[in-house]
Amino acid sequence: MSKCKGCGKYIAQKDITKCSKCQNYYHRTCALVATPGVKSVSPKWICAGCNVVLATPPAVAEACVSSQPSNSHGATASNNLPKDCNPAQTVDVSLILKEIRIFREEINALISELREFREEMLSLQADNKMCNDRVDLLEKRVGALEEKSDQHLYPDLTTLETTVRDLKLKLNEREQESLLNDIEVSGDVVYAKRAGNGRRNYEESEEKAPRPRVIVVRLTRRETREELLHSARVRRGLTTKDIQLAGTPRRVYINERLTQVNRKLFHKAREAAMHHNYRHEELMEVVERHKIDFISINETWLREGEEGKAPALPGYLLKHIPRSATVKRGRGGGIGFYIKREVTARRHSHPVDSLHSSVEQMWFTTSVNGIKLAIGTAYRPPWLDVDLFLDALTFSVNSLGHCDGMVLMDELDDDDDSETSSSGRSHEFVDDLTPVTEHYLKQRCALGRSHGFSTASSSLRTATKVVI
Repeated sequence: MSKCKGCGKYIAQKDITKCSKCQNYYHRTCALVATPGVKSVSPKWICAGCNVVLATPPAVAEACVSSQPSNSHGATASNNLPKDCNPAQTVDVSLILKEIRIFREEINALISELREFREEMLSLQADNKMCNDRVDLLEKRVGALEEKSDQHLYPDLTTLETTVRDLKLKLNEREQESLLNDIEVSGDVVYAKRAGNGRRNYEESEEKAPRPRVIVVRLTRRETREELLHSARVRRGLTTKDIQLAGTPRRVYINERLTQVNRKLFHKAREAAMHHNYRHEELMEVVERHKIDFISINETWLREGEEGKAPALPGYLLKHIPRSATVKRGRGGGIGFYIKREVTARRHSHPVDSLHSSVEQMWFTTSVNGIKLAIGTAYRPPWLDVDLFLDALTFSVNSLGHCDGMVLMDELDDDDDSETSSSGRSHEFVDDLTPVTEHYLKQRCALGRSHGFSTASSSLRTATKVVI
């Protein structure tokens, strides 16, 4: 909203008048007062100030101004004006004085503001000087503290460093003393630790000594683990006296590490074996002692996917064929091999006639010193016809004609009293029927090692035919 140049008040939009020369705004009433004799305001209206500047010479203007007051007889100022003075060009003195008064007030307000601004600047300068003084004081105090700390703390720091160095040396000595009972094995052991619950607050006695906690050792290679287990099984009865440890001699056991579930299962299996007088450990000992490469098994009683129920022989892989469920008297049965991991053997998948599908047999081929050998096993239950069994064996042997030699480990269950032609045919494959004893295994291993391999059978009556 604009202000009136004459009275200095705000102008409503409908009552506004604008000078066409100086572009100042006036009230419509103020415009008529400023220009006497004008009854209406046109768009080209010019204010009194602009009229004086443009149309009135200085001399005439002075004359008009000086002759403006009225005479004592009440005549108007226009009657006493000179002839060359135009009444339309006269200036309202009160309006000019009013403008001067307003201008003076504005100048006074500006001077007051400048005075306040100067006072504020002086206050800011004083505050700034005070801050600078405080900063200088703080710098002096910090410098004094640094000098004091350098003088007092440096000797203390040297003493503390010496103390820390001495403590490190003592700690290293104590740590080395704690390792006097330890040994370090490089290349084979990943880590070793005690396992099981700690046993404390007991009194050692010869009658009932507590079982010590086991030591768990992780080796870098599985071959090293197998060799260690093999050596431990060969040297059964190892005691602390044998390894020159002081104290009462005690047995030292080295076994495979099992999970908690498998450990409980193994404990129950050992109890059952002791109850039924089973000696699985004897088989393990014989296998470890003679380093057998192939072990044939008859009557495995294993179904498909039940390999985990078979006895575990460290360093051997189990390959087996379960008895088909379609075979008469399908319970039991099954044949297989334990093959040493280091031996390379390939299973021979020969074509089987449908008539011979009930005969359980399994064959592998391997090479020993450039000689290709076929190693197989077969099982004839008592209810299986001998002729059918021998026909199946003949068919299998004929399919292995590309091999340089054959080793057959089978269980025929032949009737010693039988004098039939079938019994005679069986002796074409069997040179000798021998119970499995340690003496027999030694003979079998000696026979195998003469050709570069070792075999054994776990059946009760085994027949072997070696053709080279």
